[in-house]
Formats: sequence, structure tokens, C-alpha cells
Amino acid sequence: ADRVDMSTFAGMETIRKPTISFLKSFFKDNKCCYAVLVNCGFDKADVAPFGGWRGFLEQHQDNYGDDRAMYDITILDLDDQRNIVLNHLPTKYLNGSRTNPMMAGSLDTETMEP
Repeated sequence: ADRVDMSTFAGMETIRKPTISFLKSFFKDNKCCYAVLVNCGFDKADVAPFGGWRGFLEQHQDNYGDDRAMYDITILDLDDQRNIVLNHLPTKYLNGSRTNPMMAGSLDTETMEP
């Protein structure tokens, strides 16, 4: 298998289709989601200089602690006619940002693209 650079948004996007395809295969009435987050201070090595999670969170209440932080989140849900809806919540800045805001949108249920 080819290696994917998950530190880029393009790399994170490569797992969207297989992941959503898998979730759609098992999705019934339960809302489910998948999320890929990189450079967001979730690793123990990231929080160790701050004395652990509590110290990291206290010092980063309004940011992710890394200028390269980004994420790609998709929520599977049903509309009123019980059709699958893909709500898409990517970061605004696809090259990363310490304070990267969430954008709200949707994905086409067949192509899984915005």
C-alpha cells in the first residue's frame, strides 16, 4: 500500500471515501461520524511539556497549540425522508492554523465530495 502524508489535508482526504463507504454499509438509524485530526496536541508527547493534559488545556483554551492544526469531520445522519445525509465539518485553513475554525457544509452521498 502507498503511504499517505496525514500531515496534509490532501492526505487526510484520501481516507474519506473508504471510511464513509464502510460507515454507510453499517449505518441504520444511528448517527455516526468519523474524524481525522492532525497537529492538535492530542499526543502525550505534545502535552508532556505542559505537565500533561490539564496543563496543556489550561494554556491552550482558545487554540490547538500548533500552527499546522487541521481536521476533517463527517457526520452521517438521516433526513426527514430517511435518506443518508453527510454533514461535513472541515477546517477553514487547509494548510493548518493554531486557531483553525470549523466550516459547516455537506458532502454528496455518492461522490463523498463537497
